[in-house]
Amino acid sequence: MEKSKLVSITSNRLLDGISELISVSKQKVAISLNAEITLLYWSIGDFINKELKSEGVSTYGKQILATLSQELTAQYGRGF
Repeated sequence: MEKSKLVSITSNRLLDGISELISVSKQKVAISLNAEITLLYWSIGDFINKELKSEGVSTYGKQILATLSQELTAQYGRGF
């Protein structure tokens, strides 16, 4: 086999192999990130529920949540 063809084949195998490694890593990151965001949102909801119940503010809790939402959006952006 001539040298240029061997270089081309090797280069293609390297490209394919590295592309596969990158794809697998991206999938792992997406799965991990999704799990962490889900846990974060659940933790936030749980924390809010516990705080509002412990303070006995359920009658005006919607106003507190609206204000809290605006403050969090200003600080962290929409959807944090």
